[in-house]
Amino acid sequence: MQYFKKIFIFLVLALLSILFRCLSTPFLGMYLDKTSIYLAALLLGFWWTIIQAASIISLHIIVINDPIALLRLPAYIIFAFIVGGLTDIMVRKKVFRGFIEFSWFLNCVLIGLILQLYFGSLIGIALLTAFILLGILFLISYKVQVPKISKGVRHTYSAVILYALTPLTYMLMEFDMYALTMFNFLAPSTLPYTDIPRAVISYGGDALLSMLITLALYIALIKIKREFPQITELKRTIISLLLILCLLLPVVLSAHHFYESREDALSLIAPRDARPWELTIVKMDYVWLALGAHGTNYYYLVPGERGNPNSKYYQAWFGVYWVDGKWYSEEDISIVKDAIYKFAIIDQNFWLAQHGDPNPYTAVKSEEEFKRYEVNGIEGWLMIGSMYTHSDVAEEGYKNISIKGFFFVAYFPEYDKTAIVYACTSEEYYDTNKDGIRDELFNLLHQIVFPIGS
Repeated sequence: MQYFKKIFIFLVLALLSILFRCLSTPFLGMYLDKTSIYLAALLLGFWWTIIQAASIISLHIIVINDPIALLRLPAYIIFAFIVGGLTDIMVRKKVFRGFIEFSWFLNCVLIGLILQLYFGSLIGIALLTAFILLGILFLISYKVQVPKISKGVRHTYSAVILYALTPLTYMLMEFDMYALTMFNFLAPSTLPYTDIPRAVISYGGDALLSMLITLALYIALIKIKREFPQITELKRTIISLLLILCLLLPVVLSAHHFYESREDALSLIAPRDARPWELTIVKMDYVWLALGAHGTNYYYLVPGERGNPNSKYYQAWFGVYWVDGKWYSEEDISIVKDAIYKFAIIDQNFWLAQHGDPNPYTAVKSEEEFKRYEVNGIEGWLMIGSMYTHSDVAEEGYKNISIKGFFFVAYFPEYDKTAIVYACTSEEYYDTNKDGIRDELFNLLHQIVFPIGS
């Protein structure tokens, strides 16, 4: 019966993670799915917590159709490892030898890595070394038993402090993993095109709010047990099963439908007869980590031609960023330009990193025109310009290139979404008088019939 109960709780928490992501992302810019990890640690135990974290990522991939979420798996697993272990130590009084020391060591390394990525050069290396040495002191205190350190580290309040710091630990892991495996968004050349405060709220705030929700739910569960002691464990399980079948499951299905219909709002109105261009739709939350943004990318490229330097479709893109929130202004054009640069540069650098470029690079070259523009009854901003970047072709050694094109930006309040249409090709293939594809790209733009009533 106990095993059945744990499986049942595990499934409830898995559904809860989907519910939270579908409802909280559009309104709060957070997943709040870490609530299920915190609850798993309190209700199920250490190993179940780690399995719960893996299941959440699996659900993101399968149910939310977010394959890039797989890149979050290491951060989620390590986060679950720390939360599960600390909860077992504090709640179940279990003894994991060296666990607290290792947790302090991990936090020191994560902080050191962030500082090294930000400062770079000798200062960054010195700071990283200092924090690693500080972390090693915690590890030494486990083996050598340094009295002043060992006593403090092993005290209950040490585990409590570590638990309170788990939102920070999670955020640092996400930032470090992204910067080390993709590109360093904290580098001086890229940092101006990020939104670090929003990213901190989206990731650190996400985990912090998840922890607070968990504590509130846990206190409520304890109170229910005290208020209704006559309800047996079996009855509670049966009641919970009925609640999930009659209440939670339909709510999750409705929330999922709401989330997907909002993200797929452009799927039926994006250009369809666009040969030789082919459409791919992908969730962009992880790609836009440095912006703390959420949304979907509808992008087109010409297979077989994008990597051919003799083709007019060489390094050519057409697509729409469908972004949560208002990254737009009718009056302040600096807000619109800022959004254009941020989303384009972060996305291009991520794409280059995925294709093996060891040093992704994208920067603004020139801005030729910025004006009001109308597409099928929808008025927005049009910007024409060019950028420096790298080719994504390994055989060319990711050579320096210049791309030219345009952006069209409009806001849709009924979805609370900003559409950023982007279109470009290698600069020598853009202008029509040089057998370029400028008119073809504008034709694709005017094939989009944006949602009415915006």
